[in-house]
Amino acid sequence: MRVAVALVLLFSPLSAHAERPADLILTGGKVWTADAARPLAEAVAVRDGKVVFVGTDTEAARWKGPETKVIPLGGRLVTPGFEDAHLHLMSGARNLERLDLTEETTLAGLSERIRRFATANPKSPWVVGRGWVYGSFPGGLPTKDQLDALVPDRPAYMDGYDGHTGWANSRALALAGITRETKDPVNGVIVRDPKTGEPTGALKEAAGALVEDLIPEPDAERHYALLLKALEMLNRTGVRAVQDAGWTKEEAARFLPLLERARKEGKLTVRVRLTADVDPADPAAGIAEAIRLRTLYPDGPIVLGGVKGYVDGVIEAHTAAMLAPYSDDPSLGAGTPRWEKAALERAVAAADREGLQVWLHAIGDRGIRMALDAYEAAAKVHGPRDRRYRVEHAEAIAAADAPR
Repeated sequence: MRVAVALVLLFSPLSAHAERPADLILTGGKVWTADAARPLAEAVAVRDGKVVFVGTDTEAARWKGPETKVIPLGGRLVTPGFEDAHLHLMSGARNLERLDLTEETTLAGLSERIRRFATANPKSPWVVGRGWVYGSFPGGLPTKDQLDALVPDRPAYMDGYDGHTGWANSRALALAGITRETKDPVNGVIVRDPKTGEPTGALKEAAGALVEDLIPEPDAERHYALLLKALEMLNRTGVRAVQDAGWTKEEAARFLPLLERARKEGKLTVRVRLTADVDPADPAAGIAEAIRLRTLYPDGPIVLGGVKGYVDGVIEAHTAAMLAPYSDDPSLGAGTPRWEKAALERAVAAADREGLQVWLHAIGDRGIRMALDAYEAAAKVHGPRDRRYRVEHAEAIAAADAPR
């Protein structure tokens, strides 16, 4: 919105001539100004990478010099650049070389796409993809048998569209050492056959990491190439700034050099706002990492945006924390929060004390209430300021909490 405000401020009559010609002029367009009194203009002039004029084609002509590039828009729309408020830039870039399942909504469609991908990549040691939706499978969850039939010769793993449930074949489960005796990890569920106790191939929440951590990551050079491809895709859709929803300290060590390289080479074409992960096992470490990043990146094309924590999971996998048991299967309970209430409130208060913006992923009504309670408690302790607390996703809000 800062860009939109800049457009409005520049929307005024010019003097008889511009002080220096513009580098670029867009003419004959529909320029959205965000000014209710004059919502549309015809032309934009840009100099030194900044908008210096918004108005009519006639006025814009005063900014034209012998070296000015003029692009006639033919009535097309111009807006300020968009800022994506929640994405995962580096993992999204990595996924560009994995199988994309996001357009498939049936098991038959998924099967055909996985089979084709495996056949087209015979030398790949793993077959990896993402994007399936729960409704594609009978009962809502995939099984190893379904994936074994498509990829019998090597490990395969397909992440769900929400990143909260994985689908592994038998070879991947064996490599991870996941058997009927394997205990569920903290904040994770190995889905099991109710009759035999054997893993079905569906891995919820942290259980997915048992397999994911074995999948080879692209080396730095390959990941850099994928990052540049992701940046180009973002620019092509009008995105010029992104808010990256959570990095661990290890991810920062791996990814920041890639962002720095892009910046130094003039290829970081989006502004990246980082957040540091805060984990229930050691929230102080995440807060310390955020403070470190804030010192390194107080502003500019890379900037620290705060801390991010997960209160719960997702509704589709029955891992979102609810106030009542799931109506479609009460035997699964009401979901379990990742935090104890008091621990969450201490962590939020500690981050707030450092002046950090806090993001909390909270989807179930109980999870959302926990987030709101933690925010309210911190504000009472430290007094009023411009916090801009965030509840990420916020899907199932209790009616009593909506006014909050």
